[in-house]
Amino acid sequence: MKIKQLRFVGLFAILFVLLTSNSFGQSITFQKTILAPDIEYFTSVVQTPDEGYIAVGRKRESGIRDDMYIVRYNKFGDTLWSKTVDVELAECIIKTLDNNYLICGHEGSLVKINQNGDILQIRPFLGYDFLIINTVLQTNNGDFFICGTFRSNLDSPYLAKYDSNLNLIFDSVYNANRFDGQFNKIIIGSDSNLVLVGNHKIQINSPYHLFLTKINLNGNVIWENTFTQEQNLYPGTIVKTFGDNYIVGGYKFLTKFNSTGSNIWYQKIDSLYNNQIWDIKPTLDNNFVMAGWLYDGNNAYARIRKIDSNGTTLWVRSHGFKNRNNEGDAIQQSLDTGFIIAGITDLTSEDPYILKIDKE
Repeated sequence: MKIKQLRFVGLFAILFVLLTSNSFGQSITFQKTILAPDIEYFTSVVQTPDEGYIAVGRKRESGIRDDMYIVRYNKFGDTLWSKTVDVELAECIIKTLDNNYLICGHEGSLVKINQNGDILQIRPFLGYDFLIINTVLQTNNGDFFICGTFRSNLDSPYLAKYDSNLNLIFDSVYNANRFDGQFNKIIIGSDSNLVLVGNHKIQINSPYHLFLTKINLNGNVIWENTFTQEQNLYPGTIVKTFGDNYIVGGYKFLTKFNSTGSNIWYQKIDSLYNNQIWDIKPTLDNNFVMAGWLYDGNNAYARIRKIDSNGTTLWVRSHGFKNRNNEGDAIQQSLDTGFIIAGITDLTSEDPYILKIDKE
């Protein structure tokens, strides 16, 4: 179970802390949290050109409403500024082509900021009561896409397109021949079309199956393939590899598909333990790094693993505050060839977690 789905109890003033961690074989530049009853977790992080970072996540207002929470760090992990935006919690932040930053909310709100935290534009969510958005990306022509779930009687995969000024171009549900489906992540393929991963039921009472689909920039499906060899797969992320192949990671598994969505290989990850992969990103040496969590029966650790394009593990690390539950939700390689990870810990209840690992 994802840590941020749990609930804990605790009251502390806002405070940044640096504590001893569990770490295996790789030194830490910094790891920090914010101890406050209303600031609960980070979901995404990007690096800024000056080697600092912007992390986004959730702030809970009076225990009844979610807000978007944004923190700007310098390269050493010192806080430069923080900001609360009166929209829903943040799911994803990306750097835009105009060197600003776009944050996507859980219900589809889009907030554009600059590096100083000035709000440049807010595009409120579409007004759907049951829309859940997981991620946002920008194409080379400046358009934006968001994807997730449209929740009605049965959930349906959802995709929306905006122009560079955040005007809605289209939004669509993709519910043909599926029941209870969702899009989890979206990336751009080598041919500049969209590749999305999700899961759905083939029949209303059947298990969930992972599926991959390619959709053009007008929202039309090019191909789709459902992976039926394994049941109840819950994908967390997707990354493009060489030759327009794709690696998908999720709850206890890694799998690879070719350019038409056919499966190449499938493997269990850390099969003795509960674990989840939430994010996979390419590295500068043409390999891939992923972040998630692993529960060893006592505590959960932020689990960081580097693999090659064949899924072979090159190294694996576990990080986090001792005797606490820790999770990595997002990862990317930093300009100094280290790695920045954002997620959650539970020093008090639900606390945002940011970790910077030194270069290899």
